[in-house]
Amino acid sequence: MVRAVPSTGQATPKLKYEVMVRAVTRLRREREEPAATLAGETAIVTLLARIFQVMLGLGLLLVVAGSLLEIAGDGQLPEQTVPASEVPRLLLEGDGDALLTLGILVFLAGPVLGVLALAISYFRSGDRRSGVLALLVLVIVGSVPLIRLLRGG
Repeated sequence: MVRAVPSTGQATPKLKYEVMVRAVTRLRREREEPAATLAGETAIVTLLARIFQVMLGLGLLLVVAGSLLEIAGDGQLPEQTVPASEVPRLLLEGDGDALLTLGILVFLAGPVLGVLALAISYFRSGDRRSGVLALLVLVIVGSVPLIRLLRGG
């Protein structure tokens, strides 16, 4: 409990003590928060690096495999991609162009997964504003293919 300052304008010893305790507590919190934030930032940086490494490696593997399949089949490098809706069927047929297309789609999915990981990380840490902004980026990025699909293009 905090007592009012006496009319003499001087703080009582108890009031001085309470003010000092609050100041020290606030300084300790401020000193500890950057360390916690830094640890959280290190974790998300590590997660993002892992996501990008995996997606880059997988995409590269698929692009190289698709190219090798096409070279083995007709002796030429792939010249085109296939529509995303045809990829599953053509993959089952062993089509190199479909494998190449899947690799490119994996490359494109990496940043989307990265932004999703950021959004989740922000929400877990209590930073709702940044989490909502990250989700807004995902909605904007996701709306472009959806609009094209709905328009038939």
